[in-house]
Amino acid sequence: MATKKARKGTLFGKPREEVIKHPGAFSAKAKRAHMSTDEYANKVLKEGSRASAETKKQAALAKAFKTMREKKLAKKSTRSSPPATDQELAQGYKKISWPKD
Repeated sequence: MATKKARKGTLFGKPREEVIKHPGAFSAKAKRAHMSTDEYANKVLKEGSRASAETKKQAALAKAFKTMREKKLAKKSTRSSPPATDQELAQGYKKISWPKD
């Protein structure tokens, strides 16, 4: 089944303001705990965690954003051309190979 694509400027089909109510709050919590946002999200979402429901929602959202960012970067890297060789870089351009007749 095909999934619907959200409109530009929205997250999960909702306006950004509805999804992210306190921008930077989860990052600040992770920083206070001396952890990265990913490490803190894993700790908060672990079974038996005593974190608040709001923090758990923020952690789930942080993990969703991480997944989205990784997919976007993977998609971007497949579109780029192969890296130039040292010799081509020294010449300052990349040679174009024309098809042979």
